[in-house]
Amino acid sequence: MTTAGNSVIRQGDWTLWTLSTDVTGSPPILEAECTTCDDSSGATEEAKQPEVWCLRHANQTGHTGFRMIITSFFRASMANVGSSATAARGRTATPDA
Repeated sequence: MTTAGNSVIRQGDWTLWTLSTDVTGSPPILEAECTTCDDSSGATEEAKQPEVWCLRHANQTGHTGFRMIITSFFRASMANVGSSATAARGRTATPDA
């Protein structure tokens, strides 16, 4: 089940957990790599720096292929379930299907 950018995953009889973007720490970390020589821009939180690096690298080397690596952070937390009995069964508080 996915709602508003959060994912809920059920693993066997385990209690349900939600996974959401962690906004309390670092923003996403960005890095560009050349697909020809594997040189990289270095990791940064600044969105424009990897893009500028790609253009400079292309100008200096003639290499034209790049990959953007984005590292985002997530936090797992207990899902909000309807009752403790529901939580013990590992189900959300929804009608039986």
